[in-house]
Amino acid sequence: MAAPKIGIPFRSFGDDRRNMFDVRFTSRYTLMRALSFCLDSLEADPRKKIYKISKSKSIKIIEGGKKAGSPQGLGSHSGGEALDMGSLPSRPACDESKVQSALDFADYVLYFPLYLCGPLMTYKEFRLQAAEPRPIPPKRMCLELMKLLARIALVECALRTFYRPSAILIGPSRPPMNLLESWVFAHALTWMAFLESALPWSLSRICAMAQGLQPVDDAPEFVTAVTVSCRRFMRSFHVSWSQWLRQYVYVPLGGGGVGLAGSLAASLALHGVQR
Repeated sequence: MAAPKIGIPFRSFGDDRRNMFDVRFTSRYTLMRALSFCLDSLEADPRKKIYKISKSKSIKIIEGGKKAGSPQGLGSHSGGEALDMGSLPSRPACDESKVQSALDFADYVLYFPLYLCGPLMTYKEFRLQAAEPRPIPPKRMCLELMKLLARIALVECALRTFYRPSAILIGPSRPPMNLLESWVFAHALTWMAFLESALPWSLSRICAMAQGLQPVDDAPEFVTAVTVSCRRFMRSFHVSWSQWLRQYVYVPLGGGGVGLAGSLAASLALHGVQR
């Protein structure tokens, strides 16, 4: 009797999940984070120091090189006069004059909990939250874990009962479907795509929350709610991806049809034509 090959099950497990670690999959997130780092770093003006917090928790915006009574400072709030904005909640001190280093770039782009599949955080959000991590209440963490476990149970139940997309999409003798059957199948396919994608997003988000960060929830609604309409699905599926496109593509292009076309083209280029 031949000895069992111990290495094959582990190799099979890795082969089944090789796309998760494929550079073609992770490179789009790396590129988007690199662009966010560059664009957010360009906003910093070395003449400005923002978020100077006094003992009374009032924020003053000061621009160097301009006096309080100069004409340049009288017409706008960005002038040389110090603007007391009243008593505001304290925020982490953030010196915009700080030059970003390669270590800052690596810390943001290669942040492990969110590296593989997000949720995406802009560099400005990541820097502010990492400067002063806020512990998540245990009750909220328990709710997030319960939501993740419920989604895992739904996916497992569907895969073991009614969900067999390969039998219809890839099978050699694909049965014909009428209009109603096509609609039901498309609805189930969308339903499962949302659930299967929400699992890694939720797990990564929980890991980041355990370290004091608060990434946006990429799947904030329950699956039965997002499949009611296409509009609701698009607004509740991969939320951080949509926010990134809106901030760095849609708004700079001026919005409207041009911004929408640019956002769709950028999303298609990042996903790849094969997807």
